[in-house]
Amino acid sequence: MVDNEYGTRNNVIDVKESDFNFLNALEQDMANSKHKPDSTGASSDTESWTPPSDYGCYIPETPMDVYAHRDANSAFSALPRKLPHAPPAPGVGSITQPPLLPPQLLQGILNKDVGVHCDPNLLPPPNHVMVNHLYALSIKDGVIVLSVITRYRQKFVSTLFYKPIPN
Repeated sequence: MVDNEYGTRNNVIDVKESDFNFLNALEQDMANSKHKPDSTGASSDTESWTPPSDYGCYIPETPMDVYAHRDANSAFSALPRKLPHAPPAPGVGSITQPPLLPPQLLQGILNKDVGVHCDPNLLPPPNHVMVNHLYALSIKDGVIVLSVITRYRQKFVSTLFYKPIPN
């Protein structure tokens, strides 16, 4: 009732208590699993089963270290000695650090030193990168204008696209 007048309500979602039955079931299941007594007897079908074994956390530095660690740990004894479908990549054991940057990235404008007398926020003008600018004008007289300006070193190329928009 609004302003002493009866009316209908649009876009109102009714939530019933039965909509939350699955949440109640989850809460009850979690409570049962927390207060479950330790049983040494047979387990039920709903419990997960894992084979008895020694488990550990070993993260190899290289893929080939898994095979070296296999003999020392019984959990890795089931791994094959050689993979018939995937020979080891050349130099897998010698990679210990990431590769160096390519030379063109070392000369980037963000990596150059700025003089003491200059503002450190100013960067030297780029001479090796391509800069693209995209600009769209508002629709006037049923035509939209799209402009693309591409700059490479000291040269600029401007391209304008005109497209009529039907009313």
